[in-house]
Amino acid sequence: MGFICSAQIYHHKIKPNSIVKVNNNNIKFGASIPLEIYGVTIHLFPNPEYLDNKKIYRADNKAVSKKPVLLNASFSFPKVIFKSLQSEFNKLEDGTYAFALEDLVIDEKGRVVFYDYSPLRKLNNAKEISSPADFSKIKSNTNEFLENDTNVPKGRTNDILKKLSKVVFSCKFSPALLANGKAINCDLTSFEYSFDGFIEVKNHKSSYKPLTRHSAKNNVEEQFQMSQY
Repeated sequence: MGFICSAQIYHHKIKPNSIVKVNNNNIKFGASIPLEIYGVTIHLFPNPEYLDNKKIYRADNKAVSKKPVLLNASFSFPKVIFKSLQSEFNKLEDGTYAFALEDLVIDEKGRVVFYDYSPLRKLNNAKEISSPADFSKIKSNTNEFLENDTNVPKGRTNDILKKLSKVVFSCKFSPALLANGKAINCDLTSFEYSFDGFIEVKNHKSSYKPLTRHSAKNNVEEQFQMSQY
């Protein structure tokens, strides 16, 4: 079973073991992986595993000897994304927002063929899961937002996603290579090509506060907000 999308995919729409057609490319996803944290089972979103029947390697795979490099930008990928959307973020009311882009997949020529995202939403209570006790209150289905979060008006979200799609698909990367020099499809998650964290807006000026991956200093709330959950 599969469905067609012309651009980005929202995490909630991606089902385990499904096939998605994006811009004439067929992308097959794997199974959902359960992860237990403080006695609560979190089902991680399925990863893209095949592009037109060819394996998609994750950038942190040891078999990938040469990592992709963003070619046509003066800034890091997260900064490129933030700057391209900043004028839209500036229109939001004051507050803290969550927004993420992950599973950026490039083909053997370094062209972006797919990415998924978590919709922009306002965090009404940023301390909702600041402790293990709070974490136990979360529903096990992580496709559902916390009840205290507020969805941003659809019109505003659509404006952001239109700009996002245009920017992401215009990014150019060097191909990922195996040790033998073979170019491969690559999922850039777990590399520096993810956008996650928090958007802070005050007096119509926005700033980006990225999360630090694999850091023991992250509290429970930050770990949950990271977009792979």
